[in-house]
Amino acid sequence: IHHAIPAWCPPTDDAARARLVAARHSRRFSGRQPSRLARVLASRGFDPDELVRLWGLQGIGLAPELSWRIFIPGQRDGRVVSWTTRSIGDAKMKYISAGKGQAAVPHKHLLYGRQHCKHAAIICEGPTDTWNVGPGAVCTFGLQYTREQMMQISKFPVRAICFDNEPKAQ
Repeated sequence: IHHAIPAWCPPTDDAARARLVAARHSRRFSGRQPSRLARVLASRGFDPDELVRLWGLQGIGLAPELSWRIFIPGQRDGRVVSWTTRSIGDAKMKYISAGKGQAAVPHKHLLYGRQHCKHAAIICEGPTDTWNVGPGAVCTFGLQYTREQMMQISKFPVRAICFDNEPKAQ
């Protein structure tokens, strides 16, 4: 299944429209002829097939909405319950996430990558940081974190914060 907006989204007009757009324009990262999305990820040092396997990434190609973006599913208890997308170009908004009514759980209530952590977690800012660290890392979807995210982080006996090396993150 290669739909960029999964069928679990509640049936609102925005969610239905987004699923339709994604179904028409989503792209696989792997295959004999690498997609533009796969080439961009590879140029940044990532293995696109590994990202698909571990993190469930998908791509959205040429589309009226969410064009040229990486679809990043948010999971809880083995189910996809939210999503965000990341631009692979020079879009005004680097990340666009599920809006109200488009996700079962707001993405800021999740720790992205939680499914790959057991006893310890490295807490990062964003999904690409999580991919760089690999399994055992989670992200808060930005510098701002929520009480829900802090409660999940507190459940790891061993944890380390590893935000970006920029003044805002310190």
